[in-house]
Amino acid sequence: MHRYAVFGSPVAHSQSPRIHATFARQTGIALEYVAIEAGHADFASRLAASGVDGANVTLPLKEDAFALCRSVSTRARRAGAVNTLIREPAPRRREATAGAATTPTASAWYAT
Repeated sequence: MHRYAVFGSPVAHSQSPRIHATFARQTGIALEYVAIEAGHADFASRLAASGVDGANVTLPLKEDAFALCRSVSTRARRAGAVNTLIREPAPRRREATAGAATTPTASAWYAT
């Protein structure tokens, strides 16, 4: 089973876990997607301890997430922030997950 999470503060209101669970049921994909409350001080340690395969990151942690990355897309580099993290190593393409090139939403590899 793949494990994913959304990190932020606040994050309890996030609909992402429910949306991803519904998608997984509809497509027969075995995955777990949880919301994890984290602030600037504990984001890196909570991400590392979570053991997730990938994560979405909300405000105020997008720049913190960028700082943890070994490799980022052009959009992420331009924005100085990311909203999607993919645990490395993984042979996946890294690119923006939403919005235009000027939107600070992009994906990146992170190391554990």
